[in-house]
Amino acid sequence: GEETKNKKQIRFLKTFVVFNVAQTDYQEKGYKLPDLKDNPHLLGCDAVIQDYTGKHSIKITAGDRAAFLPQMDIITIPDICRFKTSEHYYATMFHECIHSTGPRLDRFKRTDPVCFGSDTYGREELVAEIGSAYLAALTGINSAAVVQNQAAYLQNWATAIKADADLVMYAAGRAEKAADFMIGVSVQVPTSATGTDAAEGVTA
Repeated sequence: GEETKNKKQIRFLKTFVVFNVAQTDYQEKGYKLPDLKDNPHLLGCDAVIQDYTGKHSIKITAGDRAAFLPQMDIITIPDICRFKTSEHYYATMFHECIHSTGPRLDRFKRTDPVCFGSDTYGREELVAEIGSAYLAALTGINSAAVVQNQAAYLQNWATAIKADADLVMYAAGRAEKAADFMIGVSVQVPTSATGTDAAEGVTA
């Protein structure tokens, strides 16, 4: 005399009509459009990045933030149209590429995590930003705006630099070695992993 109900899950496909923003009244309704720029790709910079990442099988994927994920050997970065200029995009991309040289040049191990703001994290950030500046100058994109951003970024680590007089020399030396490694200049790669700078995801 008891009633029971049985539920059955049915999967089905749905279709959606998609329009270009220019075909809608999106702006007229007062909605804010994403701030996207028509930034061109710079062939010289793309060549440096593609030669390096292709040679070392580093995957580049689109993401909401720029980061290098050591465990998966993946660089994530927003689309170039999300950056203020093409130069800012490539400076950021170079930064993440320099991070990706870390486990290859034994600055850190892929399996050793490091907390944001730690000494090891700070050292790696300095290496990546100085290395980015090297590559920006090499490829001719060291515009005033990019240099200003890089200087401001490095200023964030001023306290750490003042506390450790050797920190700049450490970072500059390893940044130069990382940049040379990226562009194919002969660099002696360590035969054993002894570094301690590591990150689950080293972000810009």
